[in-house]
Amino acid sequence: GKKNIEFTMVRESQDGRIITGNTEIKQQPFQITNIYAPPMSKDRVRFFENWTSSIAEERICIITGDFNTNLDPQNDRISSAPSQSDHSRDIIQTLLAEYTNTALFAKESPFLT
Repeated sequence: GKKNIEFTMVRESQDGRIITGNTEIKQQPFQITNIYAPPMSKDRVRFFENWTSSIAEERICIITGDFNTNLDPQNDRISSAPSQSDHSRDIIQTLLAEYTNTALFAKESPFLT
């Protein structure tokens, strides 16, 4: 496979915590957004309140990265302690509502916290 993937139209926002770029793999166009959300809850809430995802209709859009919160604490936990309330989780779910969670297609949930 191709080891060096070239990106075009690379854009950074929120002090480099969000990087979006376009690429093409086997003639299939992609838009990939990588996120590194702040670790502190109040900063993370502000971060996601100030972010708008962009959907490029002609591309497969992938959003990945470190959201610094568990998006599905009911299914993606191994701890028996109750999950903590995290308002940023609700904001993220709203922002990503138009996307498909590909983890749902995995045989096992890939992320455990």
